[in-house]
Amino acid sequence: WNVISNIDFIYLLVPILIIALGALLWIRRMPYGRALVAMADDEVAMEAGGVRADAIKVSVFVLAGVLAAVAGVLYTSFIDVASPGDFSVAASIAMVSMVLVGGARSLFGPFIGALLLSSLPYWLSLAHWSVYMTGVVTGILLLLVAFLLPEGFAGIGQSRLGQALH
Repeated sequence: WNVISNIDFIYLLVPILIIALGALLWIRRMPYGRALVAMADDEVAMEAGGVRADAIKVSVFVLAGVLAAVAGVLYTSFIDVASPGDFSVAASIAMVSMVLVGGARSLFGPFIGALLLSSLPYWLSLAHWSVYMTGVVTGILLLLVAFLLPEGFAGIGQSRLGQALH
């Protein structure tokens, strides 16, 4: 078997990440991307404008499936095996939490949320808290974000940028 190191794998992942982010930024600036934003804001108004919401929903499902397939292939090739335990309900909840904490409407929000929640056990250990408190702290963080930052942490930067531009 041809085993590659973690650094070699990063050299593979970074260009793929840049290509994926570039493609998503490009899509967001296209009429299709504006239709996605319109659908998120007001689906009825979008359909009144002549855009079929069901077609957009199917295309988003396909796009998400393609991105998930690429991520799955990369993940499986890195760990050399895929088992059902790797994709448990707890892992799904953790991923959704990362998106919500970072900001679901921002392209970079999920990265912010992943960085925050993935490093949470490290920060808890530095504060001499039990790493098993990660779930409790994550839950409290989700509640705080839901009530105080509905756009997630990425919304802070967007609102400040919007204030600076106006």
